[in-house]
Amino acid sequence: MPVSLKFLLDSIAWGSAIGLMSMGLTLTYLTTRVPNFAHATVGLVSSVIVVWLLDRFYLARGGVDPSFYVVSIVLSFIFVGLVSAAIYLGVLKPLADRGNDVINLMIATFAVDIILFSLLFAVLNVFPTHNLERALDAQVSGYEPRITIPGGYRVAASTIVFPVAAVVLALLFHIFLTKTKFGVAMRATIENPNLAETLGVNTKLVYLASWFISGGLAGIAGVAITMILSANPKYSALIIVSVFAGSIVGGLSGVYWGLLGGFLVGFSEKMVTKLASEITGLELTNYERMVSLILVIIVLLFAPQGLAGVDWGRLKARILGGGRGGD
Repeated sequence: MPVSLKFLLDSIAWGSAIGLMSMGLTLTYLTTRVPNFAHATVGLVSSVIVVWLLDRFYLARGGVDPSFYVVSIVLSFIFVGLVSAAIYLGVLKPLADRGNDVINLMIATFAVDIILFSLLFAVLNVFPTHNLERALDAQVSGYEPRITIPGGYRVAASTIVFPVAAVVLALLFHIFLTKTKFGVAMRATIENPNLAETLGVNTKLVYLASWFISGGLAGIAGVAITMILSANPKYSALIIVSVFAGSIVGGLSGVYWGLLGGFLVGFSEKMVTKLASEITGLELTNYERMVSLILVIIVLLFAPQGLAGVDWGRLKARILGGGRGGD
């Protein structure tokens, strides 16, 4: 078989991480209409948390145990969420209040990305750990426990943990949006901010909360990316391509579609390049972003509103009806 079960699970884990980031990016776009090009770098702030936890606590014990995943996910959600909220309060909101349009705000996120990228390297370079060089240049997953799966393969625990975490987070977010008063207010703000404000919704608080949640989701995805790929912030420039591609494929009109679009993009990056390498005999795994951009072009050509804009009922009827249903 050209693709092993291990590689399939790795691809699912990567797709889950990109899906979480795309979900967060879509949320802030829906609320504030700002394409946040600093989103991937914001998410990789959690790499500092991962390296710190490993150095200060877990390596001294002889390795990672299950509590690492809970602690790293919770700390990353809170801390990275606060970083994202600070970016909104300190940069984007003041600029928006002064009448800057979306283009200027988007350019501001580029500036934030460069500044944060430099700060991340600065922090990691002075981090008091003898494991930093290995953490930056090699997979941090080397510190993880291994799980044996069918076929005799041994996979890092994060391969199983983070896809499950993505599903759980999506369910919790759905409950938040549908069962809580503030979640309903957020939905109302997304659908019609002017009407929501007229009805007494504090839209400014909703915007701030959306950036906090978006950063928190990116932080959790950042933990997954750090464990799967590396703690090196240099990868943010590549990851942001996948994240935007996922949001565009999803349609930029629903957070769940962002999650699905991001998952499909991340999963396809791994699987398509792997299969193409097996078929051609060439090493094509370094061309993953090309897959992302091809998916974006296909979606824009045939479904400009992304997956969210597809009439799935009609499509199903046409397929089952041999092309006649729904006409």
